[in-house]
Amino acid sequence: MGPHMYTLIKIDFPKEEKMTVPVFDMLTNRFSGENVVLDQDIFNQIVRKDIIHKVNQFNVMYNRVTSKWVRSKGEVSGSGKKPFAQKKSGRARQGCLRSPNMYHGGRAHGARPRDYYFPLNKKIRLMGLKCMLTSKFLENNLIVVNEEKLSENKSSILAKGLEFLNENRTLFVTSKTPCLNFKTASNNLDFITHVESDELNVSKLLSNKFLIFTKAALEELVDLLSYRQINYYRNKKIPPNPETKKMELPTDKYKYDFDAKTPLQFYTPVLRGSENKIREYVNNPEEWNKKIQDSREDVKQAERKAKENKVKKAVDSMYSDMAILEKRRRQLRRERKLKMMKEERKATIKKKKQADAAKASATDKKKK
Repeated sequence: MGPHMYTLIKIDFPKEEKMTVPVFDMLTNRFSGENVVLDQDIFNQIVRKDIIHKVNQFNVMYNRVTSKWVRSKGEVSGSGKKPFAQKKSGRARQGCLRSPNMYHGGRAHGARPRDYYFPLNKKIRLMGLKCMLTSKFLENNLIVVNEEKLSENKSSILAKGLEFLNENRTLFVTSKTPCLNFKTASNNLDFITHVESDELNVSKLLSNKFLIFTKAALEELVDLLSYRQINYYRNKKIPPNPETKKMELPTDKYKYDFDAKTPLQFYTPVLRGSENKIREYVNNPEEWNKKIQDSREDVKQAERKAKENKVKKAVDSMYSDMAILEKRRRQLRRERKLKMMKEERKATIKKKKQADAAKASATDKKKK
């Protein structure tokens, strides 16, 4: 999957259209009455699978270090003398008792302490995170809640509020100052991974199905990523103006304009029809799965039919009149050829015998 597939076509999102997401209450799962408009620079990017894979590998290998050390020929205990003479022993020549092909010898090309870290451009890392956030939005697995506050540090209260997740792995992103009760309660739930807004990365997003943001965490994330964008794409790292640093997300408190049927326009033409398909799957999963199974069954049936036709065609060609006649002709040609070869061989043998007899009689006459 190369970059040329994406860079040729890029559509600007109209300013009047907004990527609006409703804000829900965490414990009651009801609409809170306000919407959040997502930042298009973060949640409406071209989904590049190759970059997501590269950034995930970077995250996985970042702190991976091995400490295994296998002794080589020069580090194994023992003498370094020549075990036997170079020649006249009938054995392969050896120069040292501790060479890798001798008993108690050192290891050739053995393991050494290794650091798996490899550098990756900051722009690529930022793009990978944006691609992953966009894919979560496209899959309809992104949820925004108003806050994470709990009255008690009990995991049963949190589990009841997040019952709609069906214990699917979920990444819960909060602000840098989360509620302590929520922090304690989320640690006791296996399917919840709690991170702060500055700890979000591609590997965590890949290993979790759902992504839940609090409103404060979403504002902090937009602020953080926009700050990174400014710094990564300029020559000098000059901090932005403190007055314009804070970027608040626009919210409509008294208007609910979130409509699942309204299609969004994306940069990539490949993803243009995916939003409707995703929503259709979420609304009618059983019907969608049935369609998929039916299509797979149709493909299998077509393959089976094609195979049967192929076998039938082969059998028909084998037992048709023309095929039998052609086979018989070939057989007769082969027999005729073999007969001619035998006759030629007999003729040559006969000629040779006659020549030998004539020669023998000529020598007898000379002797007499």
